[in-house]
Amino acid sequence: MQQVDCVLHARWIAPVEPAVVWDHHALVLNGGRIVDCLPSELARSRYQAAHTLTRSSHLVIPGLINTEVDLASTLWRSQMLTLSSRFSGVPRGIDRQLLTDSIALGLIEQACAGITSCVDWGHYSATVATLAADLGLRVVLGLPVDASANDYAATLDECLERSLALHDEYREHPLIHTAFALHAVPELSDSVLSRVRVLADQLERVLLLQADATQIRRLTDLGLWNTPCTLRGWTDPAALPVSSAISLVHSPAADWQAGHLPAGISAPLQSGSNVTLGSGCRPVVRDLLEAMRLTGRQSQLLPSSPLRPAQLLTMATLNCARAVGLEDSLGSLSPGKRADCVCVDLNHPATAAVLDPLLALTACAGREAVTDVWVAGRPIVVNGRFQALDRDDFSARVRHSLATVLASNPNVGR
Repeated sequence: MQQVDCVLHARWIAPVEPAVVWDHHALVLNGGRIVDCLPSELARSRYQAAHTLTRSSHLVIPGLINTEVDLASTLWRSQMLTLSSRFSGVPRGIDRQLLTDSIALGLIEQACAGITSCVDWGHYSATVATLAADLGLRVVLGLPVDASANDYAATLDECLERSLALHDEYREHPLIHTAFALHAVPELSDSVLSRVRVLADQLERVLLLQADATQIRRLTDLGLWNTPCTLRGWTDPAALPVSSAISLVHSPAADWQAGHLPAGISAPLQSGSNVTLGSGCRPVVRDLLEAMRLTGRQSQLLPSSPLRPAQLLTMATLNCARAVGLEDSLGSLSPGKRADCVCVDLNHPATAAVLDPLLALTACAGREAVTDVWVAGRPIVVNGRFQALDRDDFSARVRHSLATVLASNPNVGR
């Protein structure tokens, strides 16, 4: 019998590749990677595990990947909700401990909701990288191409220099990945955009962009869409260029919170575009289960057929991995990929009566149903409890930090 680290027996497993659901199967993990996925009876005869786990009412899925988040803004959620028209994010010159607590809380919040990877669009890449590595969580850093970036220097050249240094520092890190984030496309010259495009091509990095219809046309003229790009903030599907290099971020909860009409995803999906799901940079909660639920309901209003549960799960996993160039190692439970996986208990009142496990997941399940989370084969959440920090001590520290934030604006939430 082959010796392995862990064998996880589950009622259902949805590997994404292929788009099926297997009954009474086992997922085999070893050395931080997926070794096999096979019927439980065969797994017991083939593998000897250092750790065996049985989840008899659970669905196992790949780790969810959030393609739009700003982790540093977590503690300022109340201000962004209450003062949305006047408050745009993290204040400048913020105390370092407040910033650290805010990012850590955002990472833990996501992990407990089954999000094992995220794309951070914020301006504090160095701090995010340090904390994610310490907590054992996976993150794609949006390296700023913006002279006003808070963790970075005052000039564009200095900003690029520090971004490249951070890329070099984490080039071989198993959990920290990088991309170039162009936060303020209208403020960047054509020469700067072309320069960043060349860097992205040389380093084989994805460009993270926010652009309206006018800027999309400008970027088309510059030939930027020949480089792999992930685009957020798009509102007019007709303005999107036809390019296989473009991935689109759909953040339905953020659209609702901001009072925007949801971006029409029918045309991009029908044209074969890679559409991903995100929670948004100013979210109520970082929750891709909610994003799948909202997107599924929106799709029922489309002239074409509503999205199937398997499509929604793919948009929250494999499509997201493709958007950041990590589809060879993340996004599905295929043998050889990184062992990022999630157990969701479907024995809750909201899901127990739904016969289709994927429908239960994408239409009914809440974050409280997430019981176990692995990142690179390491258990990060066990029985709903985050493992890397003492929950009581961290909660007390966060309450203190939140009191400090609210003291700066006593009218928030009243």
